[in-house]
Amino acid sequence: MSFSQPSNIVEFVKTAMALLRDEFPRAYFLICANVAGRTISIDVDGKQVFLDCKVLGVQFPEGIENPDVRIATSRRTILDAIDARVTIEEAIRDGRLFARGRQDYITNCHTALLFFVRGAVRSPSFPALLQEFRRFDASVSS
Repeated sequence: MSFSQPSNIVEFVKTAMALLRDEFPRAYFLICANVAGRTISIDVDGKQVFLDCKVLGVQFPEGIENPDVRIATSRRTILDAIDARVTIEEAIRDGRLFARGRQDYITNCHTALLFFVRGAVRSPSFPALLQEFRRFDASVSS
């Protein structure tokens, strides 16, 4: 699958989910099953993306008033986790990743994240998307 170069975190998340849906649908639908009925706010370096999770898909509204789960982190922390320099647990303990919501919702989000990673490593277009994410990170940091 080809994709246009994402220019912000919202586009990265939308593109990543579309790639999973198209290239590894099993992972996509396992993600959906784990977070169905939940709304999620993800803040990366002050930029927010909102997810409205359904059984068969994820929608990306402009905003959500009271999300079930709030997550906040940085691009640097995401890359450190991808590169195995930090675990999710270490990032939370070190204050680099914040997650707020009911415990069972957070657990479901963690499980969905594991399915996301498993699907990403099996999707042929993910290496190019990750390269764009790294490039975007470098251009923002300079």
